[in-house]
Amino acid sequence: AYLFARSPYPRWGSRLTILYFTFLPFVAIIVKSESYTGDKAGKALIWSVPIMLMALILLHPRQVKSVVFFNIAFYLIIPAVWEGLSYSQIFPTLWMLIAVGGLMIVSAFVQGRYLYRAEYEAIQSKKNERRFREIFLGSPVALWEADFSKIKKRLDHFAAEHSDDPRAYVRENPDAMQGAASSIILLDANQAAIDLYLAGTVETLKNSLHLVVQEHAMLALRDGVLSLWEGVLNRPIETVHNTLSGKQKNVVVRFSVRAGYEETWERVNISIEDITERTKQEKATNLLLSIIQEVAKVDTFTASLNKALEILVEQAGWIFGEVWLPNKKEDHLINSGACYSRAEYTKEMTVFSIASQDFTFKLGEGLPGRVWASKKTEWQKDTSVLSKDVYLRADYAKKANLKTTFGAPVLDGGEIVAVLILYTDKVRTIDHYMIDLISAAVIQLGTVLQRKAIETNMRQLASAVDASAS
Repeated sequence: AYLFARSPYPRWGSRLTILYFTFLPFVAIIVKSESYTGDKAGKALIWSVPIMLMALILLHPRQVKSVVFFNIAFYLIIPAVWEGLSYSQIFPTLWMLIAVGGLMIVSAFVQGRYLYRAEYEAIQSKKNERRFREIFLGSPVALWEADFSKIKKRLDHFAAEHSDDPRAYVRENPDAMQGAASSIILLDANQAAIDLYLAGTVETLKNSLHLVVQEHAMLALRDGVLSLWEGVLNRPIETVHNTLSGKQKNVVVRFSVRAGYEETWERVNISIEDITERTKQEKATNLLLSIIQEVAKVDTFTASLNKALEILVEQAGWIFGEVWLPNKKEDHLINSGACYSRAEYTKEMTVFSIASQDFTFKLGEGLPGRVWASKKTEWQKDTSVLSKDVYLRADYAKKANLKTTFGAPVLDGGEIVAVLILYTDKVRTIDHYMIDLISAAVIQLGTVLQRKAIETNMRQLASAVDASAS
């Protein structure tokens, strides 16, 4: 019984214990028959009562009834088969067994109902937990479960020190939330979150949270925890997160405290919606709309190019832009003369622009020629380290301190209208977001520029006709 009790089958130990002590009173009568003869047998058999009561402690309520009936049956059968024991000797104990057994059955019934209810609720709880777990893991929206208890303690501290308006204090003092991101403990994340951040596993994401939530996401984190502090759940907050590969993602984050953890914030649910594509399309649409509106205000094709470059450089974060056009024979690209630089770079860019006017590019030659030939964008991380075979104006680019270069084709009906080249003085790894943004913006630009070129040619032709007529 002891061995069973210490094994994975403890109920067998309980059964053996009950069985052993059930037979023990009768064994005592046999072993010490001189001590338990006649009416004295009751002194041994009376131990059946507390032994039977052990069933309430050791066995499941459903088994108690069997133990009671077994003991009663045992008392009725033993005198019939054992000559040394008569019914008159066992009847006083038997009536007590029946009375106690009846109470035990009632008690076991009540206890069984309670246990049944508890077991039912435990099973349902496990089912619900498993179902919600499946919903959590299978949700198409990225979900986190995090521990914000340290942030809650920090806000409680601010509330104690600035009882007049702790929220205003946090908003007016950026340092108040310094290091808040590192105090967040990511407890779990679903597959959509793992895929969104290119983490591979939950553990990798847990260990890399500082790479995901960087400095530019701190304002969103601050606004999120202040919303929780004010009791506002699931407030949508737009911010930027980083994937583990370094790519930025525009996301909408919502925070909510799980029921039962309102005082501690030990369980905060966070949903993250990826709106990168939507944001990109909105910015591209706004960029293109700005170009179309500004281009419509100027009269000449060259002025249109200059205006388009100005908007791209200023709004997309570059420092200089130029345009290359196919010549009339369409066997070379020539410098359009249109260019734009930020005011603080005007001196260096003017020298570079003047030098560039002497260059032409054949199909596939240099950066403009390769974009012309492929009709695809090209990103060069650092022109200062490129050879002249790859970038023909390498020497001039070094003097102007130009680094990352990006070329984009401007198409109209599948034909090249122009090639845009944009520059910055910083080394930047390939930025797919920027590539997609400008590519989306220039899709309609080719048609706009082609129309402006036709308008310019028509005005020039009309001027020529008027001049010859006069």
